[in-house]
Amino acid sequence: MIATAILDRISVFPTANQQTRLASFNPYNGLSRAGGIDVVTFADRERIDSLRSWGDNWDGFGSKAPEHLAIANAIAKLIEFAQLAESSGYVWRSPRVSASECGEVVLEWWHREHKLTVYIGSNHAEYIKVWGADVVDSMEDGALVRGNFLGLWRWLNA
Repeated sequence: MIATAILDRISVFPTANQQTRLASFNPYNGLSRAGGIDVVTFADRERIDSLRSWGDNWDGFGSKAPEHLAIANAIAKLIEFAQLAESSGYVWRSPRVSASECGEVVLEWWHREHKLTVYIGSNHAEYIKVWGADVVDSMEDGALVRGNFLGLWRWLNA
């Protein structure tokens, strides 16, 4: 499976040689639309990959174009996220896909009063959990490291 091949070669973030390979990574090579996670996330990967066509100033406010390495990282992480979500006992739901003004890929999910936003860059991934309007008492942010998405997914769906 593509996810395993990519994730086996990438520890948390890629080395310089891996960055070169990821920047030209084609997420559709050898991919079947039949069965399992591939079907669930095929449209998601297409939406993330389409960010490659966004240029600088994509929003009319001078924002940076989404970085190609951030896009490749987001596709790899999305596959990992979908696999973790399925193992959680909760159904995988497609994220809203966008970009930040800094060139990161932004993935967002909502469930009732819970909102989870993930920012994936070329060498980092961060999250923001929101469950109310108070910035101090109703929000949490942090680094997204391997494995903690499962806890975030469970929180989102609680």
